[in-house]
Amino acid sequence: MICKKCGKEINDGIDMCPECGTNVNGMPNQPNLVQVSEKPKKKHKGLIIIGYIFALLLAVIIVIAIFGDDESDKIGSSDTKISSSSESEEFFKETFGDTEENVIKTLAISKIKENLEYDSEVYDVKILDKDSNYNYIVRGWTKSPDLIAKWWTVMIKLDTSTGKMTTYTKGEFTESDAWINKYKTESEYGWGKENHIE
Repeated sequence: MICKKCGKEINDGIDMCPECGTNVNGMPNQPNLVQVSEKPKKKHKGLIIIGYIFALLLAVIIVIAIFGDDESDKIGSSDTKISSSSESEEFFKETFGDTEENVIKTLAISKIKENLEYDSEVYDVKILDKDSNYNYIVRGWTKSPDLIAKWWTVMIKLDTSTGKMTTYTKGEFTESDAWINKYKTESEYGWGKENHIE
C-alpha cells in the first residue's frame, strides 16, 4: 500500500503512514490515547492531624486559663519560703520524714478538709508566716459543688518536745487578713510563745 499524501510505501496492516502520519484507512487521525489510571484522591491526612493537634493544644490552654497552673497549689512549693534552721529541718525529717514546708502544708490541707461539708481540693496552699516557736499561719481555698470559693486560714502550733500539735481553722467567703491578725494578736492563740502541748 502507498500513502496518498507522501507516496511512501506502507506495509499491510498499518493504519498510519510512518513518514507523514496520514491515516491510510480513510479514517480521521485520532490522537494517541494513553490510558491513565486515576489516582484515588488522598484525604488530607496531614491537615487532619495538624487540626487535631491544634485542637488539643487549644483545649490545654483553655484548661490552664480556667484552672490555673499555679505551682503553689502543690505540696512542697510556696511563694513564701520558710527560712529553717538545720535544727528545725532535722526535727521535721526525724519526726515526720519530710521537710518542714511539706509537713506544714499537708497538715493545713488535712485540717481544712476536716472542716468541709463537701469534697474539694485545697488550692493555693501557702505558708504566710512562721515564728521561731513553731507557730505557723497557712492559707488555702476550696470550691463548693456550687463553685463558691471559701478561704481558709489555719494556725498550726507544734510542740517539738512532744511532737504534738494544736490547730485552729477558720473559713470565710472572702479573702481577708482578719484571722491572720487575730491569730497573731489575741493571746488565746499564743503567737510568738513557746508551745507546751500535753
